[in-house]
Amino acid sequence: MLQIHVRQLLAKDTNQKGDSTMKILICGSRDWTNRDMIRAYVEHQKEIFADDLVIIDGGAEGADIMASAICTELDIPFREYPITPMHRRFFKNSAGRVRNEEMYRRERPHRIVAFKHRDSPGTEHMISVGKEHDVEVEVYYDEEEEE
Repeated sequence: MLQIHVRQLLAKDTNQKGDSTMKILICGSRDWTNRDMIRAYVEHQKEIFADDLVIIDGGAEGADIMASAICTELDIPFREYPITPMHRRFFKNSAGRVRNEEMYRRERPHRIVAFKHRDSPGTEHMISVGKEHDVEVEVYYDEEEEE
C-alpha cells in the first residue's frame, strides 16, 4: 500500500480522477479587450500540453468569453460556468463569488490565470480563491495598466 502511495506522489500531477490533464482556469475583467494577449497565452499552453489541456472560465463578458472563443478556434476543450438565473435569484450580489467558488470546487484547477483591467472585484475574488487553496496564480495586465 505504501509503495502505491509513493508512486502516486511521484507521478505526473493528476486531478482526483487520476487524469493528467492540465486544468487552467482563465478569468478576467469584463471590460478586457486585448484578445491577442489571451490568444498568445492559450496557444503557448497548447504547445506545452497538447491534448492534455482543458480551459475553464466563468462565461462572463470580456476575458472569459474571449478565452472560450479562442478555445473553439484552436480545438481546445473548455468548460464554462456562467452565472445562472438561479445564482442571481438566491445569491443576488454574491452570485459571482458563489460561482467562482463553485468553479474551483468542481474543477480543482492546477493554475488560475487572470487578465485584469481596472477594478475587477470578481477577478480579484478568483485570484484570492486560488491563493487560499495554494493554486498557482498568474495575473496579466493591459500594457497601459501594468502594476
